[in-house]
Amino acid sequence: MLILQSLGSRIVENILAIALVLLSMGGCTSEDGPSAEEPAKAEAMFRLTGTTTATVAGYASEPLIDLRAPQGTTYTLSVLEGEAWCHTSPDGEANTVSGRMVSTMQSAKIYLLSNYTSASRTATLELKYSIGVSVRLTLTQGIYEKPAVYGQEWPELPDYTDNDQTITVTHFAPLSASKTARNFTVCFNKEKGYADWVAYPIHKCYMNGSYNRTDDWAYDPKIPVEVQPNLMMGSYRGSWVRGHQTMSYHRYVNYSDELNAQTFYSSNIMPQDYAFNGGMWNDLENVCTNKGRTSGADTLYCVTGTYGVKGTTSDKAGKEVAVPEYCFKVLLKARSASNKTPISEITDPKALMAIGYMALNASTSNSGKLSDYTMSVAEVEQITGYRFFPMLDESVAAEVKAQHKPSDWNIN
Repeated sequence: MLILQSLGSRIVENILAIALVLLSMGGCTSEDGPSAEEPAKAEAMFRLTGTTTATVAGYASEPLIDLRAPQGTTYTLSVLEGEAWCHTSPDGEANTVSGRMVSTMQSAKIYLLSNYTSASRTATLELKYSIGVSVRLTLTQGIYEKPAVYGQEWPELPDYTDNDQTITVTHFAPLSASKTARNFTVCFNKEKGYADWVAYPIHKCYMNGSYNRTDDWAYDPKIPVEVQPNLMMGSYRGSWVRGHQTMSYHRYVNYSDELNAQTFYSSNIMPQDYAFNGGMWNDLENVCTNKGRTSGADTLYCVTGTYGVKGTTSDKAGKEVAVPEYCFKVLLKARSASNKTPISEITDPKALMAIGYMALNASTSNSGKLSDYTMSVAEVEQITGYRFFPMLDESVAAEVKAQHKPSDWNIN
């Protein structure tokens, strides 16, 4: 009995000793996460730098903020300083956004307007987690600097600066045996997998003869293949179709198919809602056709683009591609074809006509009338942060870009 009692006492002593060791180590843990006594970890940082501070160029951009917190944690991201140009929504109407961590790692996006002031500026943001953790982030944006060399100063080219995300290239094609013309300039976003914008002229010289749609889907030879979707295998997955930014029907001559074939480069294509592509968007393209091709029409200068991201899809090879939230166009031309003065030298705002268009990339954008989605070029600039038609004389630019008269364009 004494032996058993002594053995029992030692077992109890050993159990107590082990318990004391575990307590001194911070208590028991489980594979499910930290104990109740250990504070949950949460952080936020700019993807660009991997820290809570970042410096970006002066053009419009959409920096990503990487969030890390336990699954299920809710958060609120607020702009505390810089609210006039740093936003949490692509339309520029919000400076606060809330969400929930569906996984332990995800991202949030902020939307910056171009900085046309004479000095750099700073935005301060705060990320608050529901678990009691707050993170301050500071972003400095430099001034917008127009590229020293444009290559060519064509009226349709917006101000732009290439960055780590984008590649800007121009394509040329023959109109005849003796004439080669610019086809379009594309600002391709490598992260999204489609162009931020495509700029091009429309004139009857580009639509001469019998229309031949080549359907010659191909990679853009001027852009690395690895950043482009493979559209030769078919359209995007889901309800997204291959939407042209420079319309195929705006590019055909009897001399060569190259002009039309280039519009089927992956760089000129965006994921577009099926119904929208064949509905109101097509109606707008027909407006452009009528204003740019008909007898007596002067050159129509166009920029077609995308803004915001509403999710992702993929090509048939499985490569992920972002889906644009909005599609837009801005248009500029001389009112009279008899006006042979270059656009950049016109100093009478009444001699020019301009209009903008922006709509959600969704079937709902087929409701109402086409004029319901038009706006001034200045309003599209305000939303997107781009600066369009910089070749306009400064004395008339503001008045021209403020125009919003759908009737001038036969838009009802």
